[in-house]
Amino acid sequence: MNVPSKKPIIAIVGRPNVGKSSLFNRLMRQKKAVVEDTPGVTRDRNYGDTLLLETCPVTLIDTGGFEPNPKEATHKQIQQQCQLAIEEADIVFFVVDGKTGILPDDQTLARHLNKTQKPVYVLVNKVDHLRQEDRLFDFYRLGFDRIFPVSALHGTGVQDVLDDLKPLLKETPSEKEEREGLSLAIVGKPNVGKSSIVNDLIGQERVIVSETTGTTRDAIDTTLSYKGHHITLIDTAGIRRKSRISRKIERYSVISAISSIDRCNIAVLVMDATQGVTDQDAKIADLIVQKGKGALIALNKWDLVTKETNTLRNYIQGIYRELPFFDFAPVVSVSALTGKRIMRILEIAMEIAKRGGRKIPTSRFNKILREIGNSHTPVRYKGKRIKILYGTQVKTFPPTFLLFSNAPEAIPPTYHRFLSSRLREAFDFTGLPIRLVFKRR
Repeated sequence: MNVPSKKPIIAIVGRPNVGKSSLFNRLMRQKKAVVEDTPGVTRDRNYGDTLLLETCPVTLIDTGGFEPNPKEATHKQIQQQCQLAIEEADIVFFVVDGKTGILPDDQTLARHLNKTQKPVYVLVNKVDHLRQEDRLFDFYRLGFDRIFPVSALHGTGVQDVLDDLKPLLKETPSEKEEREGLSLAIVGKPNVGKSSIVNDLIGQERVIVSETTGTTRDAIDTTLSYKGHHITLIDTAGIRRKSRISRKIERYSVISAISSIDRCNIAVLVMDATQGVTDQDAKIADLIVQKGKGALIALNKWDLVTKETNTLRNYIQGIYRELPFFDFAPVVSVSALTGKRIMRILEIAMEIAKRGGRKIPTSRFNKILREIGNSHTPVRYKGKRIKILYGTQVKTFPPTFLLFSNAPEAIPPTYHRFLSSRLREAFDFTGLPIRLVFKRR
């Protein structure tokens, strides 16, 4: 099992209506956001993974329009999203409008970006003709050296930006370049006890093997030894040493969790037992599922919960009702304050990792598949019975199965979920999302 390398994060920022989303879609090679809006997610912010120059993986973040003095609550959240994206990013694409020229809001954002000491690319959008490039010189007043004319709508000039960007990117690493071992990301919304849990996990009674500088600023992965296993805690320095702006505004976003989840094998979602499931918990859980990571829930501050008969069982059932898409993740109640059951996090994670590395024999898989199909078949489609004929496992971690059907396009999402649940139960894939790929025979 490999520890994935960190993908650089590129934040696309600028005032409203300069073409940020068009550029995002151009780079993502699609026409809609990768992550759809869900309840509690601030509008106008999308993120997604893509390959630039065909070989360089990155995470793109499309922020809402920057306004220096927002008055409405929604606009304030959009500005905070923008600020956090800039802080978390490794590279910034500062999009301006080549037709309107420099406006006061551009200058305000430029002053903010000049303080970051990060590579900033000024993309002068809506420059559709060579004769319009004379307008570029004025944009040097913003204080940046990398000025590029582009048309996000037509794609003009985008390749020049990517060619200049290439030295700052890394190509997809080979398996030999990635570190072996189990890697954990401790994630969750602010003030749930992530830092305390990390400190408990790397306490004096464990042997810290090394602290390795990551691929970006302030990213330090801590490797510890537990029962003969080497376990890497992803970017623990980032958890322990969050800046003031992050602590203030990360509650509005999952941006700060993207890198850690990207690079882990298993994500530990820390939740506050005194608060129940929140929108932010749901967003981070959804991100873990999208990334195909193993997962468990650490229910912290359990020592503060009033106990009655079946309290924990009822609480877990409540979590799964709120997060039905995350019901594969086992729950462990812990107390970072007292240290109670903290080490169960590592034990459960190792169990999940062991399950995730298994390859199910094709003959056994098809036997179970037939049994499931005989007991519960999909609905009929255009008068004929939908059949799932056979399948095979094509990937581990997450377990991914290729299934052949006579009508793959007609299999409803409800049956996807049902089949995933039954396969997880049959093969004991607790803690792992299951991915099903349907194909016509």
